[in-house]
Amino acid sequence: MSFADMKLLAVQPRTDLDAVGKRRLRLTNQIKKQIAMLEDHTLGKKRRGAWYVEQPDGSLIISVRYGKQDLELAKGKHAIDCRAPEECIVALKQALLVVLKGTFDDQLAKISTQIRARFKKAK
Repeated sequence: MSFADMKLLAVQPRTDLDAVGKRRLRLTNQIKKQIAMLEDHTLGKKRRGAWYVEQPDGSLIISVRYGKQDLELAKGKHAIDCRAPEECIVALKQALLVVLKGTFDDQLAKISTQIRARFKKAK
């Protein structure tokens, strides 16, 4: 085996993610999980915890969730209407790019604060 065709790099020390990076990573992992669920949906398998709801006409409505809350995708809009699971997969891949750009950082921070507040002991 030869590494002649590959671009080799020096080892970079890993740095711990800050809170924003951890929230983004958590959300991107959940989006990837939802993409896998939609791929299973096309095969006729259904799994618990899906962000999408199938409508009587066969279309799907999907929302991007953090914790148990839907994220606001645009002013007053929290869901995407898709005609087929494949369209939802495309929408989630687009959401993945938006998350990595940091568009949802403010919403993620607000939701995280609300979640942490529920765990604080009452005095």
